[in-house]
Amino acid sequence: MTEESEVKQAGAVATGKALDVAEGTLYQFLKTAEASAVYGEPVREGDVLLLPTAEVVTFLGFGVGEGGGSGPEGTGGGSGEGGGGGGKTYARPVSVVVVSPQGVEVKHILDVTKVVLAALTTWGFIVGMALRMSRRPSRH
Repeated sequence: MTEESEVKQAGAVATGKALDVAEGTLYQFLKTAEASAVYGEPVREGDVLLLPTAEVVTFLGFGVGEGGGSGPEGTGGGSGEGGGGGGKTYARPVSVVVVSPQGVEVKHILDVTKVVLAALTTWGFIVGMALRMSRRPSRH
């Protein structure tokens, strides 16, 4: 086996380990999308059953890489690998399913923070566009 093929083979083994780590990380993030993450434990109060529900959002990104090379005749070679990534899972309550003898009803939870942020964003856009339009030279 030549030195260059040894470097390539070592890199393939190393990348396999990095991919295993990435696969394990992806699996852990996908677990957040299970029904148990979206639906909470049911609560029974007499004839009424309450089932809390949540919105679960997951962002994930990662990458792996490898490289290798050989130096001039007789100087050896080298290889390397690396990887990295990150992510975030965000969950918030959105509603409660109420099951009673009168039927099933979904009661939504008002997220005041989300409403305020949407209003501020809209207001900022309107003010920004008004300023931009007022700075345009008039065409006569």
